[in-house]
Amino acid sequence: MKKVIAIITIIIVLIAGFYIYKIKSFENQRSEKITNAKVAMEKYLSEKGSKSGDYDLFVDYRLDSEMLGYGGYVIKVTFKDEPSVTYVYDYTGEKKISSRSMVDNANPDNKSFKHEN
Repeated sequence: MKKVIAIITIIIVLIAGFYIYKIKSFENQRSEKITNAKVAMEKYLSEKGSKSGDYDLFVDYRLDSEMLGYGGYVIKVTFKDEPSVTYVYDYTGEKKISSRSMVDNANPDNKSFKHEN
């Protein structure tokens, strides 16, 4: 019985160590991943005809989202000529950007957006 408890304890310690390592490596790479996503998004918006001063950009990278298969990156764009609308994009890290949603914070029933892709 003592051997079983010892083996279970060792397995728990190894699993905990693996997750601590994963979280530490995530924190070390987080700023680099956010910068890469921001650069990819700026390139994407530039290809769509937007200039860098035409919008505000917020990028967040979450390990839990990546582990659940959502890609990890959430990018929110607010254009200066449409300040009440937030465009939300997903970025997988493989230079693939996809539009997730558009939300008009002032008028939730609005379905007409200037920068719709």
